[in-house]
Amino acid sequence: MFLGNVDRGFVLADGTTAMSSGIIRLGTFAAGTNFASDVATLETAFTEVLTSTGPWTFGGNPGFFEFTGAENAPLTFTGGTTLYEGKQYDLTTGGIDLTNVSDVVGEQVYLWVMNNTTPGSATQHAILRDGGIWTDAQSPDPSVFFDTVSPTLSIGSLSSTTLTGGAAPAIQLANIAAVPEPSRALLGFAGIAAMLFRRRRA
Repeated sequence: MFLGNVDRGFVLADGTTAMSSGIIRLGTFAAGTNFASDVATLETAFTEVLTSTGPWTFGGNPGFFEFTGAENAPLTFTGGTTLYEGKQYDLTTGGIDLTNVSDVVGEQVYLWVMNNTTPGSATQHAILRDGGIWTDAQSPDPSVFFDTVSPTLSIGSLSSTTLTGGAAPAIQLANIAAVPEPSRALLGFAGIAAMLFRRRRA
C-alpha cells in the first residue's frame, strides 16, 4: 500500500490552516452511499482496511502525509483469517475476481480524513477517491496506490490555498454537522407545532 499527498496537502475548514494532526482512514463505502448522511450512517456504510494517525508533515511542511501501510499489519490476502470490519480481503482462490461483494477486492478505494485521531471526536472531515480499486491478491502486482492529485471529492472541497511545499490547491475539510440531542429536537418540533396552532386560530 502506498499513499502520498505531497502535491495538495490538507487544510482545515477555514481554508488556510494546515492539518497538523488527525487520522487517515482507507477503506471502501457500500454502493449507493449517500454522502449527505450523518457520520453515524457513513460509519455503518464504511469498511475500514488501513489507518494512520500521521505524522502530518513532509519535508518539514505541515498538512502533508506519506503512508506506506507499515503502520498496520500487511493486508491479509486469500485464506487469511483477518477480517476488515467483518470482511475478508479476498475470498476467491481460483484467480482474479473483482465482483464478489462479500470481500474487499474490487471495491473503490476511499480516503476518509478527520481532524481528530479519535473518529468519534472529529469535528471536520473529507472523503475522496481517485478511481482506484482494492486489487486482487492474484494480480501480477497486488499493490494498492492512491493519488490525491486529481481527486473526486464526496465531502470537502479544493481550497484556494496552496500550502508551502505543495504544487496545487489543498484539499479543504468540511465541518461535521452537529446532530441535535433528542430532547432539543422534540422541543423544536413542539415550538413549530405551537406556532402553527396559533396561526390557525388567528
